[in-house]
Amino acid sequence: MPVDELAIPGAHNVSNALAAVSVALLLGVAPDAIRRAAAGFSGVEHRLETVAVAGGVRYVNDSQGTQPDAVIAALRAFPAPVVLIAGGRDKGVDLSDLAVVVAERASAAVLIGESAEALAGLFAGAGLARIERAATLDAAVATATAIARKALADAPAEGGGAAERLATVLLSPAAASFDMFVDYEARGRAFRVAVRRLIAARAG
Repeated sequence: MPVDELAIPGAHNVSNALAAVSVALLLGVAPDAIRRAAAGFSGVEHRLETVAVAGGVRYVNDSQGTQPDAVIAALRAFPAPVVLIAGGRDKGVDLSDLAVVVAERASAAVLIGESAEALAGLFAGAGLARIERAATLDAAVATATAIARKALADAPAEGGGAAERLATVLLSPAAASFDMFVDYEARGRAFRVAVRRLIAARAG
């Protein structure tokens, strides 16, 4: 089965899919059935969940990404340009490795919540050039969208042409949700609402 038939992004998800396929084959499941199931699996809520694609921007809800390894995997799952929305209640874990990957992979970060200032210092120290802050998730989505569209417009065209390229706005907070939301699921739902509201406003 070609990797590009998988609906879920990221090298880590390819590894997971290969493991699942291996188990299914060992259990005697028919290869065609495995292929259909793998191609049809779009992931789970709040973990690299594509919420919408509009105006050249893909919006990804990774609200469950509260640990640095998860956020690193999310950043590596999408081609540039990527604008990261992060922040929330600090979980007291070392984010220095994450900061390096953010500086390497993200065009910018839009920071929310209690940990915004701490993350801003870490990301700036790692070399991230553009860092914005937002008081609400709605404001973060709007700011991230504007940055993503500008980054996409400024990016050099590649073989596929501009029409096939997408920028990504990625909510992957590297923090708990409890400063602004009751849990990560509520944060993810709020992100979906913010994205849909923004798209509707631009279409109106």
